[in-house]
Amino acid sequence: MTENYEYKAGKNAPNYTQGKSGLLIRFGSRFLALFILGAIIAFIASVLAGNAQRERQNNPVERWEQIEKVLSPKVSSQKVGIQPLVKAGEESKSLSLADRVWSLAFSPDGKILATASEDTTIKLWNISTGKVISTLSGHQSPVISLVFSPDGKTLATASEDNTVKLWNTSTGEVTSTLSRHQSYVLSVAFSPDGKTLATASWDKTIKLWNSNTGKFISTLSGHQGEVYSVAFSRDGKTLATGSADNTIKLWNTSTGKVVSTLSGHQGKVYSVAFSPDGKTLATGSSDSTIKLWNNKTKKVKVVYTLSGHQGEVNSVAFSPDGKTLATGSSDSTIKLWNTTTGKVVSTLSGDKYGIWSVVFSPNSKTLAFTNYDKSVQFWNIHNLEQKFWIN
Repeated sequence: MTENYEYKAGKNAPNYTQGKSGLLIRFGSRFLALFILGAIIAFIASVLAGNAQRERQNNPVERWEQIEKVLSPKVSSQKVGIQPLVKAGEESKSLSLADRVWSLAFSPDGKILATASEDTTIKLWNISTGKVISTLSGHQSPVISLVFSPDGKTLATASEDNTVKLWNTSTGEVTSTLSRHQSYVLSVAFSPDGKTLATASWDKTIKLWNSNTGKFISTLSGHQGEVYSVAFSRDGKTLATGSADNTIKLWNTSTGKVVSTLSGHQGKVYSVAFSPDGKTLATGSSDSTIKLWNNKTKKVKVVYTLSGHQGEVNSVAFSPDGKTLATGSSDSTIKLWNTTTGKVVSTLSGDKYGIWSVVFSPNSKTLAFTNYDKSVQFWNIHNLEQKFWIN
C-alpha cells in the first residue's frame, strides 16, 4: 500500500500532512484556533464593557441618573429658585437656577450660601434676602463639591473637568486653577488654618495644595478605588478620606503617610466628617449605614454603627456644636442623630428622588440639603420647621 504525503513549505523545515485525514486535522486545528481566538476577544470585550458600566455607575452624576430612571423617568426639568421664608402679608420671592445642585456650603458667618451646579456654575446667595450675589463661571463640566476657606475670603470648587478653582468671594474672580488630577475631582476641604487645600479624585489619589499660592505640595496614594470625600481634623494634623475600596484612610498631613486604614463598611464610603472637637469621625456608605469612630486614641475603633436608612448614605455633617449628626440618603430622607447616644432624633423627608448633600449653618440652627429634583430646602433644627426652600 502506497502512502500519499502532501508537502507544505516551512521556514526552516518541511511540514508533512498525511492524505485526507491530514487535511482534516490541519483544517480542524485552524478552526479550533479561530474559535479560541474568538472566545478570547469576546471575553476581553465583556470585561471592558463591564468596567465601563461600573465606571458609569460610580460616576457621581450618572449614578443619580440611573436612580432617576428607576424612580421616575419624568423628573421635572423646570428651573428652580431660592425662596426665603415668607411672612404674613409679604409677597413670595423666587430666583431661578438652571440645573441640579450637587453641593452646598455656608460661609463662615452664615450670611452666604454657595451652590455647585450641574450646569457648570456656582451661585452665591444672600441668605437673608434670597437674592443671588454672584454667579461664578469658568468650569467646563458639572461642579461636584465646594467649600469656603475658614476666613470666608476664598471659595474652592471641584469639577468633573478634572480641575479645582479658587475664587475670591468678594470679586468673583478666579485666583488659581489647580489641574494635576487625571480625572474628576469629587471633594475639596480646607485645613482649619486655611493654609492647605486637600482634593480627592476619581483617579484614586488625594492632593495637597498651598491655598494661598495655588502651588502643589504632594500626592497621597494608597486607595484602590475612587476617593469620594476628604476632611481635616480640628488640629489639621490628620486627613480622613473615604473611597470606593470600602475603606477610610487617616493620613498624617505633615508626612503624607497613612496612619490608619479603617475597615468595616460593606460598600463604598461616600462621605467623611470630623466632629468639631476632632474626637469623632463619621462615615457614610453605600451599604446604607453610618459609622462613628473614636478618634481620641491611636487605635481608632467604631463606637456606633447607625442603621435606619434604606438607601445609600451620600452625605454626613456634624452640627457646629457637635451634638447632632445629619445624614442624607438615596432613600429620600435626612436623619438627625444624637452623637452621644447614637439614637435617631428625627427623620425629615425630602423629595422622592433622594438626598445628595446636607450641611448645617454655622449657628447650628438651620440645616440645608439638596434634593435630586433640583431643589434645596432649609429647616429650623430646633422646631423642625421648614424655613425656606428652592422649588
